[in-house]
Amino acid sequence: MNLKNLFFLTIICWSLGIMACEPDPPTEPETLHPFTLENAAPAPDVEQAINDFEAYLDNPRPDFLEPMLVKNVVWSVEAKLNRTYTNVAHKFEQLHTQSDTIAIAHSGSMMSGIEVQAFYDEAVTKFSEHFYSLPVDNRLPVLVDVAENTGDSNTLILTTQVGTGTLEELSAGFDLHWFWGAFGTGGGGTCGPDASTVPPNVGRAANTELAFEANSRVLALNNTGLLTSCTAGPPIFCQIPWYTTNVEIVIPDVNEPDIFPFFYPNSNDDTPNDNNREYLIYFNNPEFDNFDDKACLSPSDMDFYYDGLIQVMEDRRPSGKDFILVNVEEEWGNFNQLPFNVFFYSHLPMFSYGEIITSPVTPYPTIEILPM
Repeated sequence: MNLKNLFFLTIICWSLGIMACEPDPPTEPETLHPFTLENAAPAPDVEQAINDFEAYLDNPRPDFLEPMLVKNVVWSVEAKLNRTYTNVAHKFEQLHTQSDTIAIAHSGSMMSGIEVQAFYDEAVTKFSEHFYSLPVDNRLPVLVDVAENTGDSNTLILTTQVGTGTLEELSAGFDLHWFWGAFGTGGGGTCGPDASTVPPNVGRAANTELAFEANSRVLALNNTGLLTSCTAGPPIFCQIPWYTTNVEIVIPDVNEPDIFPFFYPNSNDDTPNDNNREYLIYFNNPEFDNFDDKACLSPSDMDFYYDGLIQVMEDRRPSGKDFILVNVEEEWGNFNQLPFNVFFYSHLPMFSYGEIITSPVTPYPTIEILPM
């Protein structure tokens, strides 16, 4: 069933008042801030595999090397890049995500040593280009994902995530009114009684503030006193005890209905169909009354959608993996499904999860600076 039909069904459910049509909401987590490193542990086999791959890359005669399976190249390049360059205990204000499609040469499912080295070098180049294209303010590489391309076996997809901007204090909640999206029809920034406190041209709005809060909560629990030797001035690099392997990025899409906001209804909504807190993730429909009023999110609205974001994050978290990052994007569009022509405005989260390895090295290894 496509998304338009699903939305059509949802409208029918509303009109008939049949609550059974709605799926059960995700189970509320025990805590609204489940950013723990509960699965982080030393992994000697992982350490050895990355060490072996580093020796493989350093071989001066790659033409003499045994070929590698493409799937093993994917894991090895991702793990080495994360251990070498990224900071799981991140501190930043704005998250920047870039995906690059890199061509690979292979024979069947195998890549020669020369081909493996060429792909790794290209991955580092793309990562560096992304990193150095961004403002220098606390510029920090935070995550790398390498994945096979299901649509083209001759390419691999490299996704790099870089943080910028100093987040001086950890937020304990929200105290301003924010517009729903930075690039929406009404502009970004603060709104309502706080209009122009933070103007739209700085690129901040409800979606970015939700992400800031979620990512700062990660830092709050990661900052356990195990971070050492941070250098002064940007970029900030530290010795840290953790790195990430087996990254999984959940990217929202209108064709992936199980993450679309209206599949997370608010079971405690006190006034159904009033277009206010109908769903755990922000999703507003201008055809309801007072849409303009709901496009300006109050501090209590922000708290509600933050809690909903965390519920959805936990619901989507793969078994054995920890939450690492979230990017919240604003989205708008319409369903042209007769007899309805329904416009919507929403927030869509992109979650990053991974298996976090605790380094056995003491003192902890220093994150290397990406080559220019």
